[in-house]
Amino acid sequence: MSKYVYIKTANNDAYMNTSDNFRGAVHGADTGIDLYFKAAAVGATQAGEGYDKISLVITTEKEQRVMDSIGASLAGSHSKGMIVIADDVAGEYVDSSITSVGTITLSAVGQVTPVETLTAARVVLAADSGTTFICSGGAGKAITLPAVADVPIGWNCKFIVGQAFATTDWIITATAAIMVGGINELEVDTSDDGPVTVAGTTINIELGAETIGDYVDFVCDGTKFFIRGQSKLDGAFTLA
Repeated sequence: MSKYVYIKTANNDAYMNTSDNFRGAVHGADTGIDLYFKAAAVGATQAGEGYDKISLVITTEKEQRVMDSIGASLAGSHSKGMIVIADDVAGEYVDSSITSVGTITLSAVGQVTPVETLTAARVVLAADSGTTFICSGGAGKAITLPAVADVPIGWNCKFIVGQAFATTDWIITATAAIMVGGINELEVDTSDDGPVTVAGTTINIELGAETIGDYVDFVCDGTKFFIRGQSKLDGAFTLA
């Protein structure tokens, strides 16, 4: 019979799951252990694959002792149906080397990349960091990047050609001449290894030269957008 695991950080903040949903523990810092459970509440789009992460603060170099205590509690027989791993309010812990609960992360889904298919013009936002955009409209559209002042260092996104173009280019535009980098062209041309820029404002994905799967990545360092990309054919991207 499965037991219930209980973790409490405040009078209005507590977590409970079953011991059967326990997936393991990771010691990633001198004073921390992360516990993983199959998500207690999983959204419809997550297909049952979400996980909950409970971060515990522990005494340094006591990770083995804490893991042993948690493992014994989860595997052992208990007269009660609930195992208290950590209760910050009552000061009750399954091992005295646990000092507090750090954070509780619910219904995470790992390293899933957000994907959006574009068929119309798009103004890219700070909140779109990490998104892969698929350019799938036959008629090319205008894409506007955010100002670097509006995004954090490390902001990033990607654009991929999703279908052959029918009428016009797709055009990606920055708010200033702040694109730095280049595009690798796979087609052999000894006179041209691909376009590069040190102060670019626009990238055109060219009608008639595009191939499904061509891409360009953007990463912001706080002042510039560093770009890198790849195309099958020469001339698929032009930088200006």
